[in-house]
Amino acid sequence: MKIRVEQYGNIEKYIFRMEAGDEGYAGCTWADILIDYDAYAIYAQTDCGDYVHRWPMDKHESFRDFCLDMLADEEYLLEKFSKKTEFSLSESKLLFVDFHPQPKHRATVDVVNGIEALTEAGWIKSLHEIGVDDPEEYVVREYPAQAFTFIRLLKNILLPEMYKRRSDVLIGLNAYQTLAQRTSSTSSDSDKIENGCLGLAGESGEVCDILKKYLFQGHELDREAILDELGDVLWYVVEVATGLGVTLEDVATHNIAKLKARYPDGFSTDRSVHRPEYEAERRL
Repeated sequence: MKIRVEQYGNIEKYIFRMEAGDEGYAGCTWADILIDYDAYAIYAQTDCGDYVHRWPMDKHESFRDFCLDMLADEEYLLEKFSKKTEFSLSESKLLFVDFHPQPKHRATVDVVNGIEALTEAGWIKSLHEIGVDDPEEYVVREYPAQAFTFIRLLKNILLPEMYKRRSDVLIGLNAYQTLAQRTSSTSSDSDKIENGCLGLAGESGEVCDILKKYLFQGHELDREAILDELGDVLWYVVEVATGLGVTLEDVATHNIAKLKARYPDGFSTDRSVHRPEYEAERRL
């Protein structure tokens, strides 16, 4: 199975492409599922149907946390994304039997159990023909088979992928710094700075090497490999920051403050070309 996730602000798009041999392949070969965390909504286009549902906003719980809970509840998901529209002959027969347990109805029950109606209309007609009053009361509908396929996709494929990304959302910068430093082999500040700077050069080169293979050697762009290398780059950023005695949050805050001062209204080509520090150097 091929899985790709695209991020658009506070919207995530999960793109699934199943392959022969994957669980559930027979029922669904592709799905594009968009989760809008601001709108509390899920939109899905799949080859087992299109689905959408929006929930009322909750100030006390993020939609991400809500999704991680509710995506494990198949019955709840079916109620939200589908309706019971498919006639079920077997369940309709069971309903009739449950309402007629008395021995005096045994002959009628035997006849009902022998009905082989393929449609709801055929079932009602058959009951009417044998003298059953209000045959419409013995109709049971179920969720469509495609809806069950979609719900299993949400629970068994989407939910695990969301948990994989959960750490990116829940872990803070400083918490990451603490966890990352547990695997550092250096102890002195100077060693951390030197190790971090050299490591940054090396890991950045690894990222560039992946891009080089894509641009000039006919390779596919290996997104997973880039993701791994970016993690390594971040690890070495932490190493340098720790050696400098600052937190990763300090680094991020400092950078944002600098960007806001440089581009107060967002990126501008003019402000990029005519940066104050460059203008000052030109005047010297």
